[in-house]
Amino acid sequence: MLTAGSLCAGIGGIDLGLAPWARTVFVSEIDAHANSVLARRFPDVPNIGDLRDCVLPDVDIITAGFPCQPVSIAGERRGSSDERWLINDILAAIGRMGTRPLVFLENVRGLLTANGGHAMADVICGLARLGYMGRYGPLSSAAVGAPHRRERVWIFASHRDGIRREPVLGPALSNEHYLPWGDGAGRCGSDPRFGKYTAAVRRWERTHGPAPDPLDANRRLNAAFTEWMMGFPPGWCTGILRRRQAIRCVGNAVQPQTARAAFAALACGQTLLPATNNEELLPTPTTGADDRERYAQGGRSVRCAVLECTDGAGADRSDIYQDAGVLMPQGGGR
Repeated sequence: MLTAGSLCAGIGGIDLGLAPWARTVFVSEIDAHANSVLARRFPDVPNIGDLRDCVLPDVDIITAGFPCQPVSIAGERRGSSDERWLINDILAAIGRMGTRPLVFLENVRGLLTANGGHAMADVICGLARLGYMGRYGPLSSAAVGAPHRRERVWIFASHRDGIRREPVLGPALSNEHYLPWGDGAGRCGSDPRFGKYTAAVRRWERTHGPAPDPLDANRRLNAAFTEWMMGFPPGWCTGILRRRQAIRCVGNAVQPQTARAAFAALACGQTLLPATNNEELLPTPTTGADDRERYAQGGRSVRCAVLECTDGAGADRSDIYQDAGVLMPQGGGR
């Protein structure tokens, strides 16, 4: 089994997703509430704290769901001028390592277009300058069967001079990572708790167990429901944190099942598959989600569009980083 270091670890979503192939041996996280979850769920894994202040131990894989606020369409989209823009610090930390591990990164779709494409260029060109080559593309939670969209950009890279260009994952990605649509789940009738979202909820229940009530006894958003939507085991956060803290941490988290599918596909050179359903999807959990009507009998329809892949990455323009592509190493690099 490979070893992994988890930067910007959050509550361990990527670590859960990669568990079939990699064992996390250290995490880097500074949020106090997220650290409470990590300490309970990964009790034997040391937290090295702020990644800017340390030399990373040598591992086979470095993962990072780095902060999305600088590039999210929900924020000011200051990109690389935002103090929370950590990708340069992450790449610098990787550059200080004694080896060149595999790299697996996650961020919001807005990464592709923030700063007119310059934010994505920071990532791609920064990896290339270190001698990395790899692939990137978007994959939504709905593509793996979750009842919400939550489209994210995933980046996998390996060093050109590395002994291990690709991880040993066994058989190529199978369809089991992607829950099939149109198999009768849409004919399940309507649950008054979920209304038009019933079919999407029922589909996720097939692999993740019964859905908790979307509202709690006080008619507020049920933190256990957002935890379920995001694919975490029951009580992963809610058994440790208070309701509002749990909702915020889950809203910031990486969905494990999507991370697993994205890593398996990109590492094996496969294309990330879009969701092709026409069902109503629940609004994606957010850090401040507290609107009781968003998850019960309401909300807007969110559909996953089929994405066309583009090839190549080099110019600092947003049209270069629209959907998916390939990154190649540049001169220099270790």
